[in-house]
Amino acid sequence: MTTQSSAAVEAPIPMPPEARLMQIVGGCFPSQAVYVAAKLGIADLLKAEPLTVAELARKTETHERALYRVLRCLASLGIFRERRRVCLS
Repeated sequence: MTTQSSAAVEAPIPMPPEARLMQIVGGCFPSQAVYVAAKLGIADLLKAEPLTVAELARKTETHERALYRVLRCLASLGIFRERRRVCLS
C-alpha cells in the first residue's frame, strides 16, 4: 500500500556561492545565542517586567553592546521582542 502526499517538491533556488558560505558559517549563531541567553538567565530576568539592555547587562555582569547583539539575534528569531522607549520632554 502506498500513500500520496499533496506536497510539491521543488528544486532549491540557486544561491551565489558567497551567500551559501555565509549561510553555512552563520548557521551556528542562533543556537549559540539561545545558549548564551539561557546560561545568563535572561528569560527569568524578563519574566516580571521588561528591562533595558543596560539593566540586563548590569544584572548579568556582561558587556552591554555584546549582550545587545545577542538579544537582537534572538529578537530576529522571535524569541525576544525589542521595545522602544518613548521619551517625552
